[in-house]
Amino acid sequence: MNPFERNPEKEKIKAGVKLMWPEGPSRRWSSIRCGEARLPYENGGFVGQYVCQGCQEPTVGVYRVISRGQVAILWLCAECAKMELAKFKPNKKSA
Repeated sequence: MNPFERNPEKEKIKAGVKLMWPEGPSRRWSSIRCGEARLPYENGGFVGQYVCQGCQEPTVGVYRVISRGQVAILWLCAECAKMELAKFKPNKKSA
């Protein structure tokens, strides 16, 4: 059987979410190749899209943001990263 051949049954399988390394980004992950996780992962299984650690939604890419409020490293989508950084911007007062 060709591992790259499309299988409608595998397309229905839902991938879970897994941290790629401690304090690393989250990605869709599955032990078998499926619709949501197609790329072979070095440590076993298959990975798919990145998952934002803020809104928990799949995204094309994530940004590494150091959150001062939680004193933690977060991997966030563009929209969540903007909101997180806006929390700590000094307010400009108009004269």
